[in-house]
Amino acid sequence: MSLISISEVSHNFADRDIFKDISFSLEHNSRIGLVGPNGSGKTTLFNILAKRIVPHKGVVHQAKKLKIAYLSQEVELDETQTLYECVSSANEKINQTSKELDAARKAVVTDSSEVNLKKLERLEEQYYQMGGYHYASEMKIILAGFNLELDMWERKIADFSGGEKTRIQFTRILLAEKDIMLLDEPTNHLDFTMIYWLENYLVKQEKPYLIISHDRHFLDKTVSKIAELRNMRIYMTHGNYSTWESDRANRELTQVREYKRQQKFIKETEDFIARNMAGQKVQQAKSRQKMLNRMEVISKPEHEKRINLSFKSSTRSGNDVFIFEDAVLGYPGNALTKPLNLYIHYRNRIALVGENGSGKTTLLRCITNELKPLAGTAKIGASLNIGYYDQMRTELDEGLNVFDTLQSLMPGAEQGEVLSWLARFSFIGDDVFKSVMVLSGGEKARLYLAKLIWQQPNFLILDEPTNHLDINTIEELEKSLQHYQGTVIFVSHDSYFIQRVANKIWLFKDKMITEMDQEIEEVFTHEMFLSSRKKESIDNRPAREKKINPQVLEKILTELGKMQTELSALEQQIEKLETAYGTREVYNDKARFMELKTEHDKLKLDRKYLLVKIEEKETEYLEKSE
Repeated sequence: MSLISISEVSHNFADRDIFKDISFSLEHNSRIGLVGPNGSGKTTLFNILAKRIVPHKGVVHQAKKLKIAYLSQEVELDETQTLYECVSSANEKINQTSKELDAARKAVVTDSSEVNLKKLERLEEQYYQMGGYHYASEMKIILAGFNLELDMWERKIADFSGGEKTRIQFTRILLAEKDIMLLDEPTNHLDFTMIYWLENYLVKQEKPYLIISHDRHFLDKTVSKIAELRNMRIYMTHGNYSTWESDRANRELTQVREYKRQQKFIKETEDFIARNMAGQKVQQAKSRQKMLNRMEVISKPEHEKRINLSFKSSTRSGNDVFIFEDAVLGYPGNALTKPLNLYIHYRNRIALVGENGSGKTTLLRCITNELKPLAGTAKIGASLNIGYYDQMRTELDEGLNVFDTLQSLMPGAEQGEVLSWLARFSFIGDDVFKSVMVLSGGEKARLYLAKLIWQQPNFLILDEPTNHLDINTIEELEKSLQHYQGTVIFVSHDSYFIQRVANKIWLFKDKMITEMDQEIEEVFTHEMFLSSRKKESIDNRPAREKKINPQVLEKILTELGKMQTELSALEQQIEKLETAYGTREVYNDKARFMELKTEHDKLKLDRKYLLVKIEEKETEYLEKSE
């Protein structure tokens, strides 16, 4: 039986249809990526599936007592709580059972009656089955995966940034009691190491999920089916994003053929009915009319409207676009880098990759002269006309509407010229008079691109340009930048975008910026953080420089020794408890038996995670000693 199903659902906003008679289901094994242009109704469909919105037509069915974990783009957290309070309370069932278990243990101490002992035993088993003993460890794993470290746990939610709050909310979603997950843009505000961790975490989960994402690499790694919203209908394709993309042309061609074949059949049938409704074949004509009335008509395929992006530069810059000489980047009292010597040449397309907070945006702000290096020099080239795409889009005046925003750049232009330019970016009709304040994230991104392209810069600085853009627009942006005659430097966590646009990759790590020789796939999948991969990237260094410091190996061996000692102590404790189970004294004392069982389960869990740590430390030693 389906967890959620919708049948012949239609929905509209004002006079615009979003869906027409769509049917769709989520099963126990569903791992589906939901794609489609901005405005096609992806988030609306999520809200319908979660019964937050009632569709204008059709039926929505949920399995009885279904629990949905819904990651929306709107953060809803109690800002008075600490991070630990917020996250540890995510699973209400585990927390409630934990309280009942504590009460039951206290009750047995004062009254070891058969009733109390049975209740304690039942709660112990229930807590174990729901993963209560694993909950604290799972919480630590997820928080570490989202880079929310131990020293942050006592901070109030109100003190975290917007991106950090999104990650905290996501942590609660992953820990919550649930039957299915609906994840709306889960990779927003994650750097590529977090995305890599999340990919691996999700594919190991047994719970089904539906994901809205424009991150094509992420969809490739996490889903086994693509649901595409297009032309008010939904189309299902088995496989990941790459499978869906490779078959896209065939699907569209098939739909055109089916539409033409059906239209020909309808015309021929209507001609037969018109000729024979009053003749001898009237019964056949009526029968065919009934058949037409019952027929599901195939919608006319509409050519996908794509934004017309084409970056042009008004003038050519010099060959030396930007030079850092012994430059230390950061803020007073907080140096983010060591002295850097970097060179940006004409027609470079440089991708900046690294963990959040490593200094990528700081480097961009130094290039735009918003910041000065803490030490060293930053030299800007000649004849530069810089176009800066700020991920926060702070340059957009929210007091203006869309039309006035563009007209302010071209005060002498005719109204028709402004409207024509806006139409290139899918602002048509009443959309051009919408206030910037009420625009969606995708609409603001398109408006910002419209401004940027009009200015015809010869040096583009782009900070997370693909955020809030749909896949079609991202693909158009990729093509435009590939043919751009100027210089580009950009920050992105979209590995597909980096692979198709960049001709250089600068990795931010350990307060240094290194130009990487690897393909972005290797960088994205975390390989560069392994010692073996690092050694491959410095093969031209003298052999003596590649040798690991013996003191480092000694330190790892010391840590391994401590872990092995700890493991031995755990094994002894477990063995002691198991021996105690067999004694008549404990066997006849149920309260004592349950107390030992609880302790035994916790020790076994500790042993499990210690064995994982030992394996990781042994792998580290082998890699460094090769």
